[in-house]
Amino acid sequence: MPLPNDIIERVERDFGINADAVLMKCEQLSAQLPQVFNDRVLRCIIFAASGEIARFKHLVEAAQLDVRDVIVAGECDENWQTVRDFTKPFSN
Repeated sequence: MPLPNDIIERVERDFGINADAVLMKCEQLSAQLPQVFNDRVLRCIIFAASGEIARFKHLVEAAQLDVRDVIVAGECDENWQTVRDFTKPFSN
């Protein structure tokens, strides 16, 4: 299944020259492990990575261990309060 447009646009904006590699990895993960790497989790990873490829890789590994850690990193603030809902597309 292709990635939603909001994810593609955010990756292109945040990751610049690394965008193609990040998008390829996201597509691969969502095809191989759709129960873990759904759109919500991918949005959390992309948001929390803030355009840093090393952070992206770390978050991918973290999601494979416990997806809740990635959801907290993407959707919560420093006080663990939910401030974003990545079940919905990124808003520009």
